This record gives sequence, C-alpha cells and structure tokens, in this order.
Amino acid sequence: MKPLWVNVVDRKPNQGCEVQVLVVHDSARGLTGGDIYDVEYGFAKYSSGGRWIFIDEPQYTWIVAWLESERRLDRSELENVPKDSVRF
Repeated sequence: MKPLWVNVVDRKPNQGCEVQVLVVHDSARGLTGGDIYDVEYGFAKYSSGGRWIFIDEPQYTWIVAWLESERRLDRSELENVPKDSVRF
C-alpha cells in the first residue's frame, strides 16, 4: 500500500491507534497542500474518547492529516508523500 495523507475532516484512524500526523500553524486555515506553507510531522494517538494525544511535542499543534501507511516513515520519506489533497 502506498502511503497516503488522510484529511482528519474526512476520516479518523482507528481509536487507540498511534499514527504519524501532519501539523501546521493555525494561520494556515483555508490553504491546500499545494500551497507553500511550513508543516511539521509528529506522532499522535487517536484516543478512544475521540481526542488526539501527542506522543511528541511538535512546534505546531493543529493536526490536519494523518498518514495511512503500513510502516513508519522517516522525515525524508514523509516529505515525499504527496500533500496536494490535504485541506488545511
């Protein structure tokens, strides 16, 4: 399976699942993944209560997408996963 960014507004991961996430500054609202903007990557768990819990502490905390992948990717691999369909 090819890695894919999934918009959090479209679908959430299974509860209790730890995933890699794409986070941005709150001022990015309304942009799309095709726009140039500072993004960060982090790890978060989607809790059984329907909340995101960060495993690490990224600078930005607004999660816009999570990575659907069979394995964890390193930063260079994450940067190469297309973000055109990500909605901020």
